[in-house]
Amino acid sequence: MKQPNSIQFILGTKGVIPSVNSIYKAKLIYKYGKSIPTLYKDATAVKVTEEINEQLRMINFHEQAPWIFKKNAVFNLTIQFIFKQSFFKRDLDNLMKVVQDAIFRYFKINDSRVIELHTYKSILPNASEEKICVSLSESTSEIRFDKMEELPVPERIFLGGTTAASTWRNELMPELDRLGYDYFNPVVPDWTAEMQLIEQNEKENLCDSHLYILTPEMKGVFSVAEIIDSAWTVANSGTGSMIFGILGNEEDWGTPMWISLLAVKDKVLQIGRGSRRIVACEIQSPLDLLQYYGPPIKKKRGGKKN
Repeated sequence: MKQPNSIQFILGTKGVIPSVNSIYKAKLIYKYGKSIPTLYKDATAVKVTEEINEQLRMINFHEQAPWIFKKNAVFNLTIQFIFKQSFFKRDLDNLMKVVQDAIFRYFKINDSRVIELHTYKSILPNASEEKICVSLSESTSEIRFDKMEELPVPERIFLGGTTAASTWRNELMPELDRLGYDYFNPVVPDWTAEMQLIEQNEKENLCDSHLYILTPEMKGVFSVAEIIDSAWTVANSGTGSMIFGILGNEEDWGTPMWISLLAVKDKVLQIGRGSRRIVACEIQSPLDLLQYYGPPIKKKRGGKKN
């Protein structure tokens, strides 16, 4: 499945990344007998920029990452500095700005197009040189508040998640009926090859929203794979919705499983990047997830729900 456009590269240094105490300095120049204040780039900042440019020229960005040069593209930028000494004495503010400025000047793109910026520092004692690790990706976040997504209004909801002895669907379906949502329940008394094909068609073609609830009765992990796959599908297609709830609390699940489920939740939210069409949360009732849907625009279709 296609993931968001991204590129990663490592910038080496000649030993130690220099500290950048200031990016610009001021001085007076004399013109026509008058003193005029002016700014000039700090020598250390200039040196760092030259070293970065030298290495960037070795990468064919137009071939390996043509999406960088798309008109109106916006970006997420992560910079990780790997130091070999003086970890707690290295300030990143100016250094981060110099690196960001050097990269985007090289692209001939204004760095104001960076809408998410993350900076980290790590230490690797006794390393031969310090390094700057860069991850640049195309952002899919909506940047205009006047175009924020409305709550998704599903035409048909796939009720995925825990089966086993769990009864959460029995609690949720009457409320879906009352509100007028159409849905498909994949739980049947006799699981046959025919029912498997029906479920696949419902999930892939007929249901534009996938709702998953995991409960402590869960026996296998296939539902987790389904959740991640559905999240990526919604994120990359730009259509439909995926709502995921973890029913209960740490006491119900046990600490190891609870920690794992929270990691799944975080991954889903990372995929969603703030979209209202991709939701992951802890819940105390299956009905808690209905707040993430807009009101149905038409009454559910007639017919028995499988």
